[in-house]
Amino acid sequence: MKMGNYIGHTSEEGRQQLLIDHLKGTSLLAERFASVFDAPEWGRMAGLYHDIGKYSAAFQRRILEDGPRVDHSTAGALLMKKIKNVPLALCIASHHSGLLNMGTKFLDVTDGTLMGRLKKELKGKLDYSAYRQELPEPVPIRKAPAFLYGKDQFYYSFFIRMLFSCLVDADFLDTERFVNDGKVQRGGFATMEELHDLFFAYYATFGKPTTPINQKRQEIYQQCLDAAEKEPGMFSLTVPTGGGKTLSSLAFALKHAIKYKKQRIIYIIPYTSIIEQTADIFRNILGDGNVIEHHMNVDYDKD
Repeated sequence: MKMGNYIGHTSEEGRQQLLIDHLKGTSLLAERFASVFDAPEWGRMAGLYHDIGKYSAAFQRRILEDGPRVDHSTAGALLMKKIKNVPLALCIASHHSGLLNMGTKFLDVTDGTLMGRLKKELKGKLDYSAYRQELPEPVPIRKAPAFLYGKDQFYYSFFIRMLFSCLVDADFLDTERFVNDGKVQRGGFATMEELHDLFFAYYATFGKPTTPINQKRQEIYQQCLDAAEKEPGMFSLTVPTGGGKTLSSLAFALKHAIKYKKQRIIYIIPYTSIIEQTADIFRNILGDGNVIEHHMNVDYDKD
């Protein structure tokens, strides 16, 4: 096939998205997402090479003639292996399956791990070398994000998960934009500054505390505001039931987020009832569209 004729997606009404357009679109999004944690080049490369297996004759047959399913994610992982980039090899190989286990070099190619996938030889109809018609050869990334230096393996594994999230999200969003012919509404959330103003306007309605318990709640609240001025790190708040932890903690979080330019506030809470109660309070103050509530391990009834 000639340059510019490789197809990445087709829509139900027959429109086609050029593969190079999808790769560039995904790359731009992943680069922007990864720049938040000092890894824009990692995100850019992940997006640019994640689907190069689609340059194979077998994939083009699948998408144009409804041929059999084709492994198109191993190709980019093999390319990352050549430049010794394990994090990107893992992210690209996994971008349609969830993060793979690493495996070992002694396991078989069919074992479903990254090491197994990297033993594949994509020849014949799975040969993906036509990517060179439209993309440059990748070069090693020399600079790791500053937060990784001198840190243990937990930071390294978390970095891989962040990259994986950037790639999967960017891939989905670019595909969604094509499938919906650009008619996609995303965003629309209030800024952190707007959330800050909503909360403190709400809190001002309580007025000056007059009872002993409300005076004690106010002391706790003020201590949280004072702590919000400190450098980011680990903080703890130990207060009995009824001491106003929910509002005081949100006051801390919003003020801290504004001062240190944080993008999100995440509450992780045990017990479904407390999650629901806290989320309801926050929605009442900040608006329903600005609070995302998520549950795990909940058995819903049929209703």
